[in-house]
Amino acid sequence: MKFIINKTLDAFSKTKSLISTHLILKLRFGSIGEKSILFGDFVSLTSPECINIGANTRILKGARLDCLKSWMKDKFHPSVVIGDNVNIGHNLFISCASSIEVGDGVLISDNVAIIDNDHVNQEGVSYSHSPISSQSITIEKNVVIYRNSLILKGSYIEEGSVIGANSIIKGRVHKNSVVVGSMRVVKKLYGN
Repeated sequence: MKFIINKTLDAFSKTKSLISTHLILKLRFGSIGEKSILFGDFVSLTSPECINIGANTRILKGARLDCLKSWMKDKFHPSVVIGDNVNIGHNLFISCASSIEVGDGVLISDNVAIIDNDHVNQEGVSYSHSPISSQSITIEKNVVIYRNSLILKGSYIEEGSVIGANSIIKGRVHKNSVVVGSMRVVKKLYGN
């Protein structure tokens, strides 16, 4: 009997924590849609008011969501839009200075990084003090991105594509492509 009571109390405690975390996050983010769950153990959360999350979306623990409004003397207007019915695994890393859009029905596995900016190489200036260059990223609906993948600035991943584990993406991935590896080799193109 004691076991059942402890399990019930533990479940109640977890539910209470999830609800309170969700209510606090709803006040901080630009918007969070109905039935969305954000497991609030964020590694970092910078300028969450620039982040809009659709309905029935789930982001697991360990996320780092950083919207850069300024760097050195430069000012940015970051925007992260995550669609409806998106499932995101542990340890997502988003760094946004421009625009990152994730379409409806996207599945993002663990340890994925989506970064729309990088430092500009300037002679005589260390990278940590160099300006930032940014370019938007779009991930259309029903895309699957497997674990440990990196999506770089300027990437456009069209509908229905699959990005294999440990891939590095920069540029356009055509509709219904299966892409694997760091050289972005298209292994298969199915459908139209």
